[in-house]
Amino acid sequence: MLESTQGPSGTRNNVLTIPHILLKIIRLFEQPDIDFSTLAATIRQDPVITARIIKLANNVYFRQWSEVSQLKQLLVVLGLDTVRHLTLLCATEQIFAEADPQLSRPVAVMWYRSIFCAQLCEELAALVGHEPKEEAYLTGLLHRIGQLALVSCRQGTYVERIDITNDLEQIEPIEQQHFKTTSSIRATEELTSYALNAFMCDAVAFQTIAVEQLADATIQVRLLALARRLCDQQMDEIALARAANLLLGLNADVVRDLRQRVKEKTDALICNLTCIETDDIPDAAERLMSSHDHFHQLLRQQVQAHSLANVLNGGLAPDNEQTVFARLRRDFHLLFGLDQLCLLVAKDGYLQGFDDLGQTPLLNNVTVQLDNPTSLAVNTYHRGDLHCSCGLAQHTLSIADRQLHHLMNAETLCYIPLPNRIEPSHIAVARIRTDQWQKLQDRKSLLLMAALSIGQSLEQAMASKQLAEHQQQMEAGQHHLQLRSAAHEINNPLSIINNYLFLLGQKLQQDPEAAAQLTIIQEEMARVGTMVSGLKHLLDPQQSEDHPVNEVDLNRVIEKLLLLLTHSLFTPRQLSVHLDLDQTVPLLQGNVGSIKQILVNLLKNAAEALPPGGEVWLTTRDSLHKNGQRYIEIDLRDNGPGLPDAILNQLFQPTISHKQGHSGLGLSIVKKLVDQLQGEISYTSCAKGTRFQLLLPRIESERSEHSHA
Repeated sequence: MLESTQGPSGTRNNVLTIPHILLKIIRLFEQPDIDFSTLAATIRQDPVITARIIKLANNVYFRQWSEVSQLKQLLVVLGLDTVRHLTLLCATEQIFAEADPQLSRPVAVMWYRSIFCAQLCEELAALVGHEPKEEAYLTGLLHRIGQLALVSCRQGTYVERIDITNDLEQIEPIEQQHFKTTSSIRATEELTSYALNAFMCDAVAFQTIAVEQLADATIQVRLLALARRLCDQQMDEIALARAANLLLGLNADVVRDLRQRVKEKTDALICNLTCIETDDIPDAAERLMSSHDHFHQLLRQQVQAHSLANVLNGGLAPDNEQTVFARLRRDFHLLFGLDQLCLLVAKDGYLQGFDDLGQTPLLNNVTVQLDNPTSLAVNTYHRGDLHCSCGLAQHTLSIADRQLHHLMNAETLCYIPLPNRIEPSHIAVARIRTDQWQKLQDRKSLLLMAALSIGQSLEQAMASKQLAEHQQQMEAGQHHLQLRSAAHEINNPLSIINNYLFLLGQKLQQDPEAAAQLTIIQEEMARVGTMVSGLKHLLDPQQSEDHPVNEVDLNRVIEKLLLLLTHSLFTPRQLSVHLDLDQTVPLLQGNVGSIKQILVNLLKNAAEALPPGGEVWLTTRDSLHKNGQRYIEIDLRDNGPGLPDAILNQLFQPTISHKQGHSGLGLSIVKKLVDQLQGEISYTSCAKGTRFQLLLPRIESERSEHSHA
């Protein structure tokens, strides 16, 4: 297969792999009960797809950790939809790619040795007690990624000059002579760009150094050095025994038995992939080659069944415009290597900059009149075709185009139309290198097809939004009178309560702590009054968007809430509460009343479940990634006895409560409020305690964005 990747030097090349694994992954996605464990176990059988997963997960849009060692963890961050996209796009590229037929055997040999080495690294790590074993496996799997890249970009030249079956120690001097680099150097450059553990990169960089020099190296380096030598066919028994002893202190018999066991395991994997018995064709590479054409044809049929439109749209109707923009960035990165994008939206005679990520607020100040004939952006809008500033002098560009170049720190910009039939139309502006422009032109039809698909998705999202707004307006009209009547009736007892609170405050002036708590109660009563007076906003999205109640300082809400609950709920029960609030959490767009109600219900349940001396921990954390989206996390856990199975089985369902003064609706209300906030809530419970994890969408308010800028 030919797969498009970009090396650290900035040049793009095609990295080869076999079609068998791609087909297997695509078929997994057709199963209704696919899970991340099964998916990770399949993907980790191919170095090229694994490398691309790691690279994408470390893209700035998804990055969550500084180091990567668990493939399953990366898949969870990316989400099933993104991994499915990546696999189908790789397969689509394969169908239209043409590789030199003589490369089939070298690629098969390198793929086999990569899998063999990965499993050896994992077994050796288990033998010597090194954790995590997954890290050792990935190091072995990716150790030949540089050689795969050299074979792919040099095509027949590499195979003519180098015998691929030789050891790397014999191969690398020839690579240096003819190509001015080596497999290890090329692989190290690539892996370093993935933000991998530094010692994993070192292991690949030092894999051909004499074993005598590696005695004091880290365990990752020594594991790969031995595993890679066990993979090579030409290493004699004496040298192998010496390497095993020097690197890991193992004797020859142990290593020999381990190698044989792993080889049988690898050969069994080949049989499973190719459906060819080992005895029929003893050589693993030959078995892969003999089935290559058959699996390539099956892959073609599979991709055709999905269709390119289904690949680009994910087979799902878009939830909202933000979902479509996220898909645009993902697909343009996967297909064309376009990592830096901004958006322009056409409305009221202008092209207006649109900061969909909330990371470049200055972009919102960019405006271009649609009658400006010198603007590349305007020409893209009117003509519906690609335009690029490549080769154009800066003084010939419009001021707006020049400012976009400056804002995006770009030598060249490519303007891509995203056509649809409903205004406003959008234009994607991509920062590219000058040498990329010709390659984008060569793939112009695919690029415009992808852009059309995104434009159609935007049209569907905007149509759904307009329909929802229309329905909300109709509902608002039907219930407006009822809401006014209810608000009037509720305000009467609220006024009486507030009067008594004022009188009580006069009597408690000598008790500062009690007065502070009373102030919080007064604030809450005032907030209830405001909510009642503004009930009509619940049916009017336009008004509620600008209402101050939607701007939430999450940490401050928690602190004030606990100030009240500590004295009224926790202290009388001899319970303690521990706060760990992430001060980088931004102001959120949400409903402060809903968030308070959720927290009160969860904290109240925890307090009532704990014996005297029990503890509760409440934590907030910014920028947790899940399924390609960013969330704010609220984590609440206790060290109580846990929840009975009967309650766990219907935790968020309305129930009949046997506790005095309880309706049995607490957690049911919590679930509904979380859904209204477009968040997620999950829980675990055991004999050591109960934990609730609440994820709120990370959508910052305008004031928060400006403060961050």
